[in-house]
Amino acid sequence: MFFAVVLGMVILRSKDTRVKIGSVLILVILALGFWQLERREWKLEILDRIAVNQAAAPLTLDQLLEGDPLRHEYGRVTVGGARSLTCRPRRRNRRP
Repeated sequence: MFFAVVLGMVILRSKDTRVKIGSVLILVILALGFWQLERREWKLEILDRIAVNQAAAPLTLDQLLEGDPLRHEYGRVTVGGARSLTCRPRRRNRRP
């Protein structure tokens, strides 16, 4: 933070345009670096939540829909019924 204040003072006091542009670029690069560090922490929290949900026991569809379904994002779900359904990838030529 102190570094940003010093660069701000350099920008305000400098008469050379190159120094001003360079100082602004350094501030932008520093801000982007801190943003990336915050983003990394956010992403690690998401990945941890996904790992926990995938390792948990499968939920029934009723249990999933009771609360916030996004809380169980990427989790496993079991569905039962009288009919069966098979999900598989679609082929390129779209023929069965």
